[in-house]
Amino acid sequence: MQTEKGTAHVKKDLEKRREIDLDKPQTGRELLNQIRALTTNKVSEAAYFTENGKKYLVQVHIEEDSDINGR
Repeated sequence: MQTEKGTAHVKKDLEKRREIDLDKPQTGRELLNQIRALTTNKVSEAAYFTENGKKYLVQVHIEEDSDINGR
């Protein structure tokens, strides 16, 4: 669940953020936020990383686990 105010970006802004740098030191939260921002209905717009000359697209699905909250 998003608790903070969202932001809007044009496609060219998001294109600059699509590549995941696997060697960049960052928190899990930062990485999840990057991937989440690029998760749309179009897989072609997904975040990606390159490994051994191959490009891998990444999307994320986040869902609250109601069992943890005792529901």
